[in-house]
Amino acid sequence: MATAPTKPAKANVLVVEDHPDSARALARLLKVLGYSVDVAMGYREGKQKVDQVPFDLLISDLTLKDGNGLDLIRHLRAQKSTIKAIALTGLNTPRDLQNCKEAGFDAHVAKPVDFVHLKQQIENLLTS
Repeated sequence: MATAPTKPAKANVLVVEDHPDSARALARLLKVLGYSVDVAMGYREGKQKVDQVPFDLLISDLTLKDGNGLDLIRHLRAQKSTIKAIALTGLNTPRDLQNCKEAGFDAHVAKPVDFVHLKQQIENLLTS
C-alpha cells in the first residue's frame, strides 16, 4: 500500500529560548502549523545554528542566560542576513519595541505569548 506523500514544511524556523518548557511548547505549536522547527537553548547555540543553517524565520527571546536576542539579530543583520525575525519578550514598553526594531527584528510579540497573534505575525512576515 502506497503512503501519501508528506507536504513539505512551510518554512524552516529557529526558536531561540532558554526556558525548556517555553521552547517545547512553541516548537510543538509551530510543527502543528506545518513548519520545520529547530530549537536553540540560548544565545551561543542560536548564533552557531544561524551561522550554519539557512533559516527562513528566527523567533528569539530577548533575555537569554548567555546573551540576548538583540545581539543575535544584530549579528545576523551585520552579515546582511535577510532572515525574518520576531522578538519574544516580557519587555513591552514603547522603548523596548523601538530597541527591537532598531536592532533588526521585523516584529515583536509580548509574553505571555498569544499564539493566534504569533501565528498572524509569522504568516505576515513569511508572505511579505
